Amino acid sequence: NLELTKENYEVAEKIIDQAILQHPEDRIFQKKKIALYQLQKEYKKEYKYVKTLKERYPNDDEINQVLFTIQSKINADIVGANYSFTAFDRSGYGPWHLGSIQYLRSRSWGSLIGRINYANRLSDGVTTAEGKQFEAESYFFTGKTNYSFVNLAYSPDTVFPKFQFGYSFYQSFKKGWEADLGLRYIKTETATIKTLVFGVGKYIGAYWINFRSYLYNNQNNYDPSFSLTTRYYFETKYDYIAVTAGYGTSPDERTTIGQYEQRVSLNSYRIGAGYYKLFNNHYITGIQTTLNNQEYAPNLTQNEFEFSILFQYKL
Repeated sequence: NLELTKENYEVAEKIIDQAILQHPEDRIFQKKKIALYQLQKEYKKEYKYVKTLKERYPNDDEINQVLFTIQSKINADIVGANYSFTAFDRSGYGPWHLGSIQYLRSRSWGSLIGRINYANRLSDGVTTAEGKQFEAESYFFTGKTNYSFVNLAYSPDTVFPKFQFGYSFYQSFKKGWEADLGLRYIKTETATIKTLVFGVGKYIGAYWINFRSYLYNNQNNYDPSFSLTTRYYFETKYDYIAVTAGYGTSPDERTTIGQYEQRVSLNSYRIGAGYYKLFNNHYITGIQTTLNNQEYAPNLTQNEFEFSILFQYKL
């Protein structure tokens, strides 16, 4: 600790290596080596070392949390496209199409994403609403154990909100716990909507479980929504299986964001599953399906089936 404080990193590493050699199962020394790489911002060395620890301790929650954070700091440039198709069991309604192209730039400070979205909604084979949306978002580290998320979006077309803003602050804790607190702001032609967001997550071995709640104050009536996401990770943060469940409509759902004002006070229940995979260290693919039982008028419901695909290229 004294050598780390004095920034004598070479000497500190020799002492840590000797400690690990004499006490190979003591994770205190192993995690001290992680701290050494973090202080030097040697993210590739840290990543390589933590991967060896994950092989030895696959169910260590803190190691899995650290590994995910390191992967977010490694330089990467990614281009890609997403497409989702939503079908309805209500006669004469739908389908909906939503597509987007994006560019992601990831560096040690965080990531920046630029995205262009296009939506086309039909009824009886005729387009009822369509348009584009321009979006930018960023995740950036604000400390060793916390980071922030910011999202901005603008659209000149009514199929999307005119303006969107989102912010969340994430704090990591020991034993793989994480919590976030934020705000979502939506401006349409007829309303201004503010929603509070609170979430809590936990790494359990290779699993990541996240519960998030949203609360919208509508003229002294509170409309909540909830979502539960479980992911099982394989080799990297791009390789995982996801299962989702939720109640209500949230401002983070891209497909229905244009109808958030109408849906937020109505009941809905949804379940979904997805599979994402990185091939050849360059090609990121994903497929996801979601079934949503949506109330569209008091005591009237429809089933919405959404199918989404993703393809990205990691430069």
